Amino acid sequence: MQRAGFRIWLAAVPLAGLVGSSSAAVGLAAVAPPPELAVAVAATRGGRCQEHLAALRTLSERRGPPGARAGYLLGHCLRKMGRSDEARTVFDTVAVRYPPLAVYAYLAAAETFLPSQAPEAAARLARLLQQPLSDYLARRVRLLYSQALLKSNRAAEVEGVLRVIPGEALDDKTAAQLWWLRGVAAQVMGSRSRALLALGMVWWGIPGNPHAEDAARRLRDLHGGRLPVAPPPARLARAKWLLARGLEREAEDELVVLLHTGPPAQTAAEAWYYLGLARLRSRGAGHAFRQAARDPAWAARARYWEGRALARAGDTRQAEAAWRRAIGEHPSDPWAARSLLALAYLFEDRAAWTEADAVLKRLAADFPKTSWGDEARWRRGWLRYRRRRYAEAETLFLRWARDFPTAARAAANLYWAAQARQRQGRDGRALLEEAAARYPLTYYGQRARERLGWEPPARAVQPTATSLRSDRFHPAHEELGALGFPLEAAAEAEDLFRSTHDPDLQRAAAYYHASAGNYHASVAAAEEAIAATPGRAVPEDTGLWMLAYPRAYWEIVKAAAKVARVDPYLVLAVIREESRFDRLAISPAGAVGLMQLLPATAREIAGGAASPQLVDPSANVRLGVPYLGGLLHLFGGDVVLALAAYNAGAGAARRFALLPRSTPEEFIERIPYAETRAYVRRVVESYGIYRWLYR
Repeated sequence: MQRAGFRIWLAAVPLAGLVGSSSAAVGLAAVAPPPELAVAVAATRGGRCQEHLAALRTLSERRGPPGARAGYLLGHCLRKMGRSDEARTVFDTVAVRYPPLAVYAYLAAAETFLPSQAPEAAARLARLLQQPLSDYLARRVRLLYSQALLKSNRAAEVEGVLRVIPGEALDDKTAAQLWWLRGVAAQVMGSRSRALLALGMVWWGIPGNPHAEDAARRLRDLHGGRLPVAPPPARLARAKWLLARGLEREAEDELVVLLHTGPPAQTAAEAWYYLGLARLRSRGAGHAFRQAARDPAWAARARYWEGRALARAGDTRQAEAAWRRAIGEHPSDPWAARSLLALAYLFEDRAAWTEADAVLKRLAADFPKTSWGDEARWRRGWLRYRRRRYAEAETLFLRWARDFPTAARAAANLYWAAQARQRQGRDGRALLEEAAARYPLTYYGQRARERLGWEPPARAVQPTATSLRSDRFHPAHEELGALGFPLEAAAEAEDLFRSTHDPDLQRAAAYYHASAGNYHASVAAAEEAIAATPGRAVPEDTGLWMLAYPRAYWEIVKAAAKVARVDPYLVLAVIREESRFDRLAISPAGAVGLMQLLPATAREIAGGAASPQLVDPSANVRLGVPYLGGLLHLFGGDVVLALAAYNAGAGAARRFALLPRSTPEEFIERIPYAETRAYVRRVVESYGIYRWLYR
């Protein structure tokens, strides 16, 4: 077996001396609390502030920012202790003294009136809604205001207050509260149909929420002592909730029941689509997607997934027909771009080079500034390289590298232009140097540096955190972050970024999310900031890269990696590319959690672990790391084949191992599964970045 070139590829994963003792680094220096408040901030955030009460009272009497900050913490400490009247007095004072957090102090004061003095709370919250508020704060105020209105016998006003809150992208707890408030208001107003729908969403559509039991009680009152049949929107919401946790069979059952009730056409189309996803790994997916495609709003995506389901079943002719319909009927839809790329891969697998190139050319022309267009351009050069038409390949690769220098495939275009040049007997070093210098942390930038013998880029010394200044106030997000309110700080930074597009605010939001343990949101914000920089060539901003590549769940990962004798940074790279550290992540194939384990695989490893356990980070990593370690052992420490097996299965990886290995990079690009090719590149790139950051 040939093992040339790629150091990470050929080296078996070291089995000793890999696990460090340092804790997870957040990265990117932040604004810290003043030294005199640091201990109180930590104690208040941890719910242990009583012993600091006297000190906070004394500090709150100071003039200017120091006193206002201490007062804000004092108010929260008193609230945690149940001393609402005292807390309200403090917050009212702070609202006048603390301009950046005045609305937060005023809101906290209003909250102290609930539930006993609802009319006063409603009056205060109504006044607060007249102020300019961030999206996050406006949503929070509207939910509290609706609660106060209900307790003030003003249920008729609730729907108008809640109507402006968008229902998309709400977490389960907030969505349940929103529907519960609507349902209770409708019940009080005597609107039985609206109450049944809203309370049905709470009871059935969002399992496990804190309002579900009360919603069920109210539904019995409305339905003669019995629970009614769940309304179609609630069944659909529940099915999607189940799918998001890898419970495909339960989701399928819910969707079948829903479809038998004869729901409205739009709801039915959505139900058929999700039924197709639930059945993707079994029979019946194609029929479900065809039914969904009858609705124009769902047609393009349904046709794409119909093609995927048919291709998975080996019916490539019908898969081709489904993708052609998606392209022909919805030519400008993003799902048409996906279908074009899938069609090109299909032709490439058949060695139908002319047809593949024609499809790729159309894709690049119709979607030039998308990731699909970027991939299509690169693959046009790759088709020629595979057929040994090196001069043509070099010309195309160089053209794309010059015309699209900020695209994700820019480094790949330079790298393969160098390879094509070398295949013609010419020196490609200059192109490798350009790839290594301009795109040092990309997959092909890392490979270029290895071929050149260059060291990894130097890591910059990170600045230390600065404290809040005593002579002036900071922006609201910095004040909130320093005082131990990271979620509110992240919301403020994100809201401000939407209006200013200041990249430092993205960095700040990423930091605050990481501080709150919300790594999925932190990585997303940091990635967006990195992507905005041409070529991702910002290795000097090490703190930002640490946010994009965090040591999240580090103690869990470290312990499991030590037992399984796997490099913990490889584990982090797998988690990052599998789920972006979202413990609730679910793939269309039904893989669940941080390491995206299929429930059947998890049960095999653990001897009966149920799917819901996989959303628990500890359980998911405890099962996923030994599985990864077993694949590494099976393939003799070959990281690439182990990763290919993790993505596509051990049987597929054994077939891949028989492919020609003239160079490691060519081997990866010849993997016949598009998803697996991209997956292996991404994980190896992330693995290199983790080693650069933390080793």
